[in-house]
Amino acid sequence: MRINRELNLKANPFQFDYLKTEPKVDTFHSHEGMEFLFVYDGYGTAIVNGHLYDIKPGILLYFQPFQLHRIQFAKEEAPRYRRSVLTFEPAVMDTYLKSLPSLRSFLHSVWKEQLEAPYIDLTPIADHISGMLALFHQRLASLPSEHRVEEYAGFMIGFIQCIRPYWLKAYTVDLGTRQPRIPHHAELIMQWIEEHFQEEFRLEKLASDIHLSENHISSLFRRATGSTISQYLTARRIKEACHLLRSTDLPLQEISLRIGFSSTSYLCQLFKKQKQLSPFKFRELHAN
Repeated sequence: MRINRELNLKANPFQFDYLKTEPKVDTFHSHEGMEFLFVYDGYGTAIVNGHLYDIKPGILLYFQPFQLHRIQFAKEEAPRYRRSVLTFEPAVMDTYLKSLPSLRSFLHSVWKEQLEAPYIDLTPIADHISGMLALFHQRLASLPSEHRVEEYAGFMIGFIQCIRPYWLKAYTVDLGTRQPRIPHHAELIMQWIEEHFQEEFRLEKLASDIHLSENHISSLFRRATGSTISQYLTARRIKEACHLLRSTDLPLQEISLRIGFSSTSYLCQLFKKQKQLSPFKFRELHAN
């Protein structure tokens, strides 16, 4: 299970995967940059920040740096799933927007703010977006590598200009007119884990707090998310370990305790298995 995807955005701050068609088989993960994902075909579910969202053709999903998420498709839908993915280092993109204050403000909102939802419905302009991405793909293929960063930045400026009106239209409705949203039981489980992942995990405690049986919540969560509760909990803990390794000088023993592990060796074992490097090497690589 991959928890965090190392994209090396320091060396290559913009990356583009055009029209990926292979079925996506994955679990909860995060990565270092911003990701825009445009769906051409396929119906499924996006799981972000403990919430489930239906996705369909014409949807643009966006994930903030190190945001835990998963995209899930039913078995029969997976072969139809087609998407293009724009991944970039937002701090680099920010420098290109210094003379464009309104676009820069929009980028900062999507990059740093608590968002109402991780997607925009671009169905009305889906053909236009598809055409933009296809032309960009063709353009990149003809450019030498030393000009690609500038080309990518120019494309992103146009892309952000295109999607911004739809984002503003979708998320500027008066809050008082919104209907309350009833959370799925799987969302309640993820919210419980967010509050308790730093503690020793006990399934019976979770089941009692959610008011469901242990067997029922386990099967319910697996059906809704495609992952076990244990896998999701581990993903959340490793994500927190990455944050603490990057942002603090805390010793590994203290980090282990803070994320709910009593054994430092067990943390090292899980971390190395899922990141392909030790916590010490991870800290060294992110020291700057």
